[in-house]
Amino acid sequence: YSGYMMNAYYSGGWKYAGDDYAMGIRFHGAGSYAGSMLFNTTPCANTSGAGTAISNWDDTTIRMVITKDGQITTPSQPAFLARNSSKDCNVSGNGSSFTVEFDSEVFDQGADYNNTSDTFTAPVTGRYLLSSTLLWGGLTTGHCRLDTSIVTSNRTYCQLAFNARAGGLATNNTVIADMDACDTAYVRGNVYGGAAVVDLEACSNYFSGMLLA
Repeated sequence: YSGYMMNAYYSGGWKYAGDDYAMGIRFHGAGSYAGSMLFNTTPCANTSGAGTAISNWDDTTIRMVITKDGQITTPSQPAFLARNSSKDCNVSGNGSSFTVEFDSEVFDQGADYNNTSDTFTAPVTGRYLLSSTLLWGGLTTGHCRLDTSIVTSNRTYCQLAFNARAGGLATNNTVIADMDACDTAYVRGNVYGGAAVVDLEACSNYFSGMLLA
C-alpha cells in the first residue's frame, strides 16, 4: 500500500503494552509502524479509570492522557522549576549585573534545564511562560533601583523595582516569550545606587517555565 493507513483494533486483539488489552485507532505511514500514533482507550495504570492515552506505536511512553472526566495531562510537555539552595552573598553592587543561580531542580520535565549554567534551553519553537522570583537582602535606602531580567536568545524582558527602604525586598518577573528551538533563557539581576553590595536570600529564589503553545 502507499500513503497513510488507519487501523482499528479491539480488546483481545492487539495489545497496547504488556498484558493490557485495548481498543483504539493507529495512524501510520506506508510500510512502517515506526513513529505512528496510537490512540488508546483502556483502563491502564496511566489513566484514572477509563480514558484515552496517546503514544507512539513503537514506544510505550505516554504522550497525552485524556481522563474520563475530561482532564488532559501532557507528561512530555517541557516544564521546569528550579531554586537556589543557599544564600548568595555579595552578588551585586552599584550597576554590576550577574546571572542568578538556581542550582536545585524541583522538577524538570523533559530535562531541558541545566542547573550548572542556570539556563533553560527550548526543545522546540513555541511560546514559553517564564517566571522568576528573587528575594534581595542587605538593601539600604541608597539602593534606588533593582532590575530583574529574563534574558532569552531573542530579547531581554526587564522588570524594574524602585527601593525606598533598608532590609529585604522581593521582585517578580513573568513573561510569555517567543523562543526558537535551542534558544536559551536565564535570569539576570542588577542593583543601582548605594555603597553596599547586596545578597540573595536562601531558598527564596525561583525560576520556572513551560511550553504554552
